[in-house]
Amino acid sequence: YLGGVTKDPRLNILNAPTLSKQKGINLSSNRAPATSGPDLKLTLKLSSGVATIVGSLEGEAVVLRSIGDSDFIGGLQLAGDQLFFQAQPGKGGFAGVEAVLTQGGISATAVQRSTTGELTWFVARVTGVTSVSNIPAGDLSAPQLLTF
Repeated sequence: YLGGVTKDPRLNILNAPTLSKQKGINLSSNRAPATSGPDLKLTLKLSSGVATIVGSLEGEAVVLRSIGDSDFIGGLQLAGDQLFFQAQPGKGGFAGVEAVLTQGGISATAVQRSTTGELTWFVARVTGVTSVSNIPAGDLSAPQLLTF
């Protein structure tokens, strides 16, 4: 529907230009190919150095592409509660990370990790988590719970 101008349920992407023109509305849209690069790049100056975060939009979904030089191949959709952290080397990959989360009483429905870069980032989609204080100290570096 065109913002209350029409209530025609048959309005779709194909007939929208014609129906809009009939109502005196000019439609325009800009499209960029997926290979056009990031839509958003943030560079943060921190006391510990500079951090760069790259993301984009896929439709209405916000997608994280990279943190620093650590890339998330295919992107990471930011939705719901997600726990960001770096795992210490030798913790057994995904199984080790999930074991640490379980030990801390945190249930993860999905875990994704960056595939490149000097540092490896893990992101766990979690439910019902209000604090990360019960994660065993030293196992997961600087866990941050973010809600999108």
